[in-house]
Amino acid sequence: MALRKTCVLYSFDNYLLSCKRLRRLNLQQVNTALISSLSLTADDASCSKDVCLRNSSVKTYEEIPGPEGWPLLGTLGTYLFGKGLSRLYEHQIEFTKRYGPIWKERLGSLEIVNLAKPELVEVLYRNDSKYPTRLDLKPWKVYRAHKNESLGVLTHEGEEWHRARRVVSKRVMPPKEVQTFTPAINEIVTDLVARIRTIRAEDGVVPQMTNEMYKWSMESIFRLLFETRIGCLQDPMPAESQGFINAVDKMFQSGQIMFLTSPEFFRKYKLKPWRDHEKAWDFIFNFARKAVDKRLQELAEDGDVTKTKSNGIIEHLLASEKLSRKEIYSNACELLLAGVDTTSNSLAWALYELSRHPEAEERLFDEVDSVMREGPSSTASHKELAKMPFLKAIMKETLRLYPVVPANNRILEKDVVIGGYHIPKKTVIGSLQFVMGRDPTIFPEPNKFLPERWLKTEEQSSAKSVAFASIPFGFGPRMCIGRRIAEMELHLALVQISRNFKLRFEGKDEIKPAIRGLMVPGAPVKVAFVDR
Repeated sequence: MALRKTCVLYSFDNYLLSCKRLRRLNLQQVNTALISSLSLTADDASCSKDVCLRNSSVKTYEEIPGPEGWPLLGTLGTYLFGKGLSRLYEHQIEFTKRYGPIWKERLGSLEIVNLAKPELVEVLYRNDSKYPTRLDLKPWKVYRAHKNESLGVLTHEGEEWHRARRVVSKRVMPPKEVQTFTPAINEIVTDLVARIRTIRAEDGVVPQMTNEMYKWSMESIFRLLFETRIGCLQDPMPAESQGFINAVDKMFQSGQIMFLTSPEFFRKYKLKPWRDHEKAWDFIFNFARKAVDKRLQELAEDGDVTKTKSNGIIEHLLASEKLSRKEIYSNACELLLAGVDTTSNSLAWALYELSRHPEAEERLFDEVDSVMREGPSSTASHKELAKMPFLKAIMKETLRLYPVVPANNRILEKDVVIGGYHIPKKTVIGSLQFVMGRDPTIFPEPNKFLPERWLKTEEQSSAKSVAFASIPFGFGPRMCIGRRIAEMELHLALVQISRNFKLRFEGKDEIKPAIRGLMVPGAPVKVAFVDR
């Protein structure tokens, strides 16, 4: 049925193009309009190569435009010797302007088709398989194989991924489950507010603010995982906790070049990126292993681990009896990673933008104050968060401008037609989140911080109703497993910070993002926190 509908569409394309009034229309525009109007399913966009290419309206994979790049290196050479990997996104914007919303590049031996239009990204995700596949986290997997460690929910593929995901997601995805974390998250945010008051300078500026956000996010995710505190927000901070933060940063930075090349080569010749990567992972695994073992011992002393009524995520994994001890170690590592860098950088970006836009900051304060009437020390509940649309709009706008992962990818299990081009199965297809977020045809005034564009009730709303224009947490069964926890952490943090402080930007220049595994501030974020 799907194949028949596809063939009918292509025949209808030819009929339309024979009409005098539509002859000048671009065929790709007609295809896009037809697909949109008929609400094609995932199967409708898929077809075998032979059937697709019988019709002249479908172009071949080889016809997808794109930069040639350097000999052997491809566009990896352009990135390395141009603006650098940290500003890769600037090259991607240039290539999209030059070649259009679908273009192809070669990174060494790896070929990728990039999509920078929401309608095209939707076709990609609608054609996902039951067990979505993405580009391997190669350096991570090489380390695990070398050290005989298990894979986790971020690194597994296929049925093994699905098995691990089902176990973990039962505690971290259902809204009612996530709501039980509210008191613990608020407890950590309250300590962050107190620490800001203690460490800020006379002008209110918090030294090394991004690192302070790292400490907050690590303390928070550790509390949720293990139901214990590790002193990240106290002075002096335990050396091992700061060591973990440093190791995570080093792991992402050292792995960046190996994600795009061959980690086996770097390991074989013991090159510096691999040595740094291995050392960082050794610390991360040892840290997580000790935390799991300590919690397991505490639970064993209290009775049967499988019957615990504890609230922690690790306790849930232990009680499920569906993961081996090695798998629990690996998942603890990966959940810690997901909880430290992602939320910390997102909060830093939100505070940066609010400090530069006092009108948005005051609107947030007014909204929070209207919902909460118990004084500046009160904390928000999940029910109160539901009454704060502007708060949520602020985080949506922040993540549009600074997606933690600037590009997602998929490897489909079947041939597909996207943007009028036939793309064979097993091709790596990327969705350029940062590029779409800065596209003026999707978001008017894309470089401006305008949270109100996400408020559907306002006449001035300028965010188009394109669901796939900004999906910082991904989409479908492989979307970010910690999304709801991350959103709650960020929302609760902004509520308390807004109630306690006015923000003022003390930097001289606009801060550009830098890619260091994830998208992070490319310079120190100098924000003054002034008591209200």
